[in-house]
Amino acid sequence: MPSSTNKRLYYPATSVAIKPGTDVNHTYSDNAELVNGLQSMGVGADNNLTPLFQLGVLEIYENFEELPDIQITLNKLLDGNPLIYHLATVDATAPSLVGRSAVNAFVGAAIFSDTSANASGTPLTMFSCSGMFVDSISYNMSVDGQFSEDVTMVGNNRIWRKESLSGPPTYGATDHMTLPTIAFSAAMPVSDTPTATNGIASSEDMLFEFTGVPDLDANLMVDDADTTVLPPEVYGIGNSGLNEKTNGTEYDSAIQSISISTSLSRENLNELGRKGPYHKSVTFPVEVTTEIQVITKEGDLVSSQEEGIYSGVGAGNCAGVGSNLKNRTIRIATCEGFRAYLGRKNKLRSVNTSGGDTDGGNVTVSYSYTNFNDFTIMHENDPNSSYDWVDRASYLEESV
Repeated sequence: MPSSTNKRLYYPATSVAIKPGTDVNHTYSDNAELVNGLQSMGVGADNNLTPLFQLGVLEIYENFEELPDIQITLNKLLDGNPLIYHLATVDATAPSLVGRSAVNAFVGAAIFSDTSANASGTPLTMFSCSGMFVDSISYNMSVDGQFSEDVTMVGNNRIWRKESLSGPPTYGATDHMTLPTIAFSAAMPVSDTPTATNGIASSEDMLFEFTGVPDLDANLMVDDADTTVLPPEVYGIGNSGLNEKTNGTEYDSAIQSISISTSLSRENLNELGRKGPYHKSVTFPVEVTTEIQVITKEGDLVSSQEEGIYSGVGAGNCAGVGSNLKNRTIRIATCEGFRAYLGRKNKLRSVNTSGGDTDGGNVTVSYSYTNFNDFTIMHENDPNSSYDWVDRASYLEESV
């Protein structure tokens, strides 16, 4: 293989695009979208091997080649452009977790000259991964830095092509199969800016404010698609889930960070007659975790006891045992156009206090909530045409 003209590979020389998985061609043009605001990409390939031996011989009988596992991890800023999660699930039937669970996508990247100011022109090399499924998703919002998205996708197919060759790298072999060609025309512009009106989302872009008389859901918490609603156990959050300004200046809860995440634990569904799986299914139930960290002025204020702090249901000898927890609604909304609805059955799994030692640090409390299968993510610029942003209340509020 001839040596590359590049002396190194760094960020302006790479562009990444995602396209729906309904097209069998590795052509990133008409229905592929660039991932804007991308901060990093990690790609890994595991060639799984099973050593097989036989009685009577010390040497290995065969180092049996299993299915290769391909993994791509992408991190992007919340900047008003479509989310990675949404680009990878354009064929979804609904914005819910189960609605997005069964679709796959192509993920491609192209590498350009290291002397270019933007990733455009004729790529030096490129790769395409087909049949890629979203396997884990997380969103992180903190007072330190910008809001971001992390998505990991898994599959079993990856093709590298070098523009100057008629086929893929042969590693000195002449018996390689004819692989699909890749047409990568998704080039980054010379100049680009965030789509969101306020730019890249950061601390000031959380939507806590609510005016008027709110509708309340079954948990007696605000039922509004465009308002952040958090559990009342979180220090400073009101009984209706709002972070208000009682004194008219600062918020009652000095929230430092909010993160939501889930792992889908994909399982290969195999069948006789083919090597690869015919589907990578989600292993339901899927646990969804929300972590909320606040600066506290009075402690975590979360009580618990053997018999519970809330009365049981019933009367007399048939009264139910009390409980320490209640179902809580969690909803995240930002000015950038991001919406997350984690349903009404979130429960506090743990609460931990840290800091406040003699070095002068502030005391912070971390609240960890969990639910199962409730993970509806919407965005103002979702490219999916099966549901509309104007109908977001149908998906982000309590269904009746």
